[in-house]
Amino acid sequence: MVPADPADVVTAFYDAINARDFPSAWNLGGKNFGRSYAEFAGGFSNTLYDDITITSVTGNTVKVTVFASESGGVTSTYQGSYTVQGGEITTGTLKKTG
Repeated sequence: MVPADPADVVTAFYDAINARDFPSAWNLGGKNFGRSYAEFAGGFSNTLYDDITITSVTGNTVKVTVFASESGGVTSTYQGSYTVQGGEITTGTLKKTG
């Protein structure tokens, strides 16, 4: 079952990434980021875990802070937002902040 609430869709997207379930993450909106499936999944090769905090939800826009634990003991922080429509992320931006 696909979640309808925008915040739930973004949470499910990151839950799928953390579970290494890239097909589900792809279907929840990863396919809408202008990369092939292989590029999308490969982009997480150094990511051990993403911890997200939803900072606000306005309509279909979900703002997040992402703490990415990466191989080698590195943690990177990203901030951005996603637009959700019809149970999937249609657009999104993340910028590294730390």
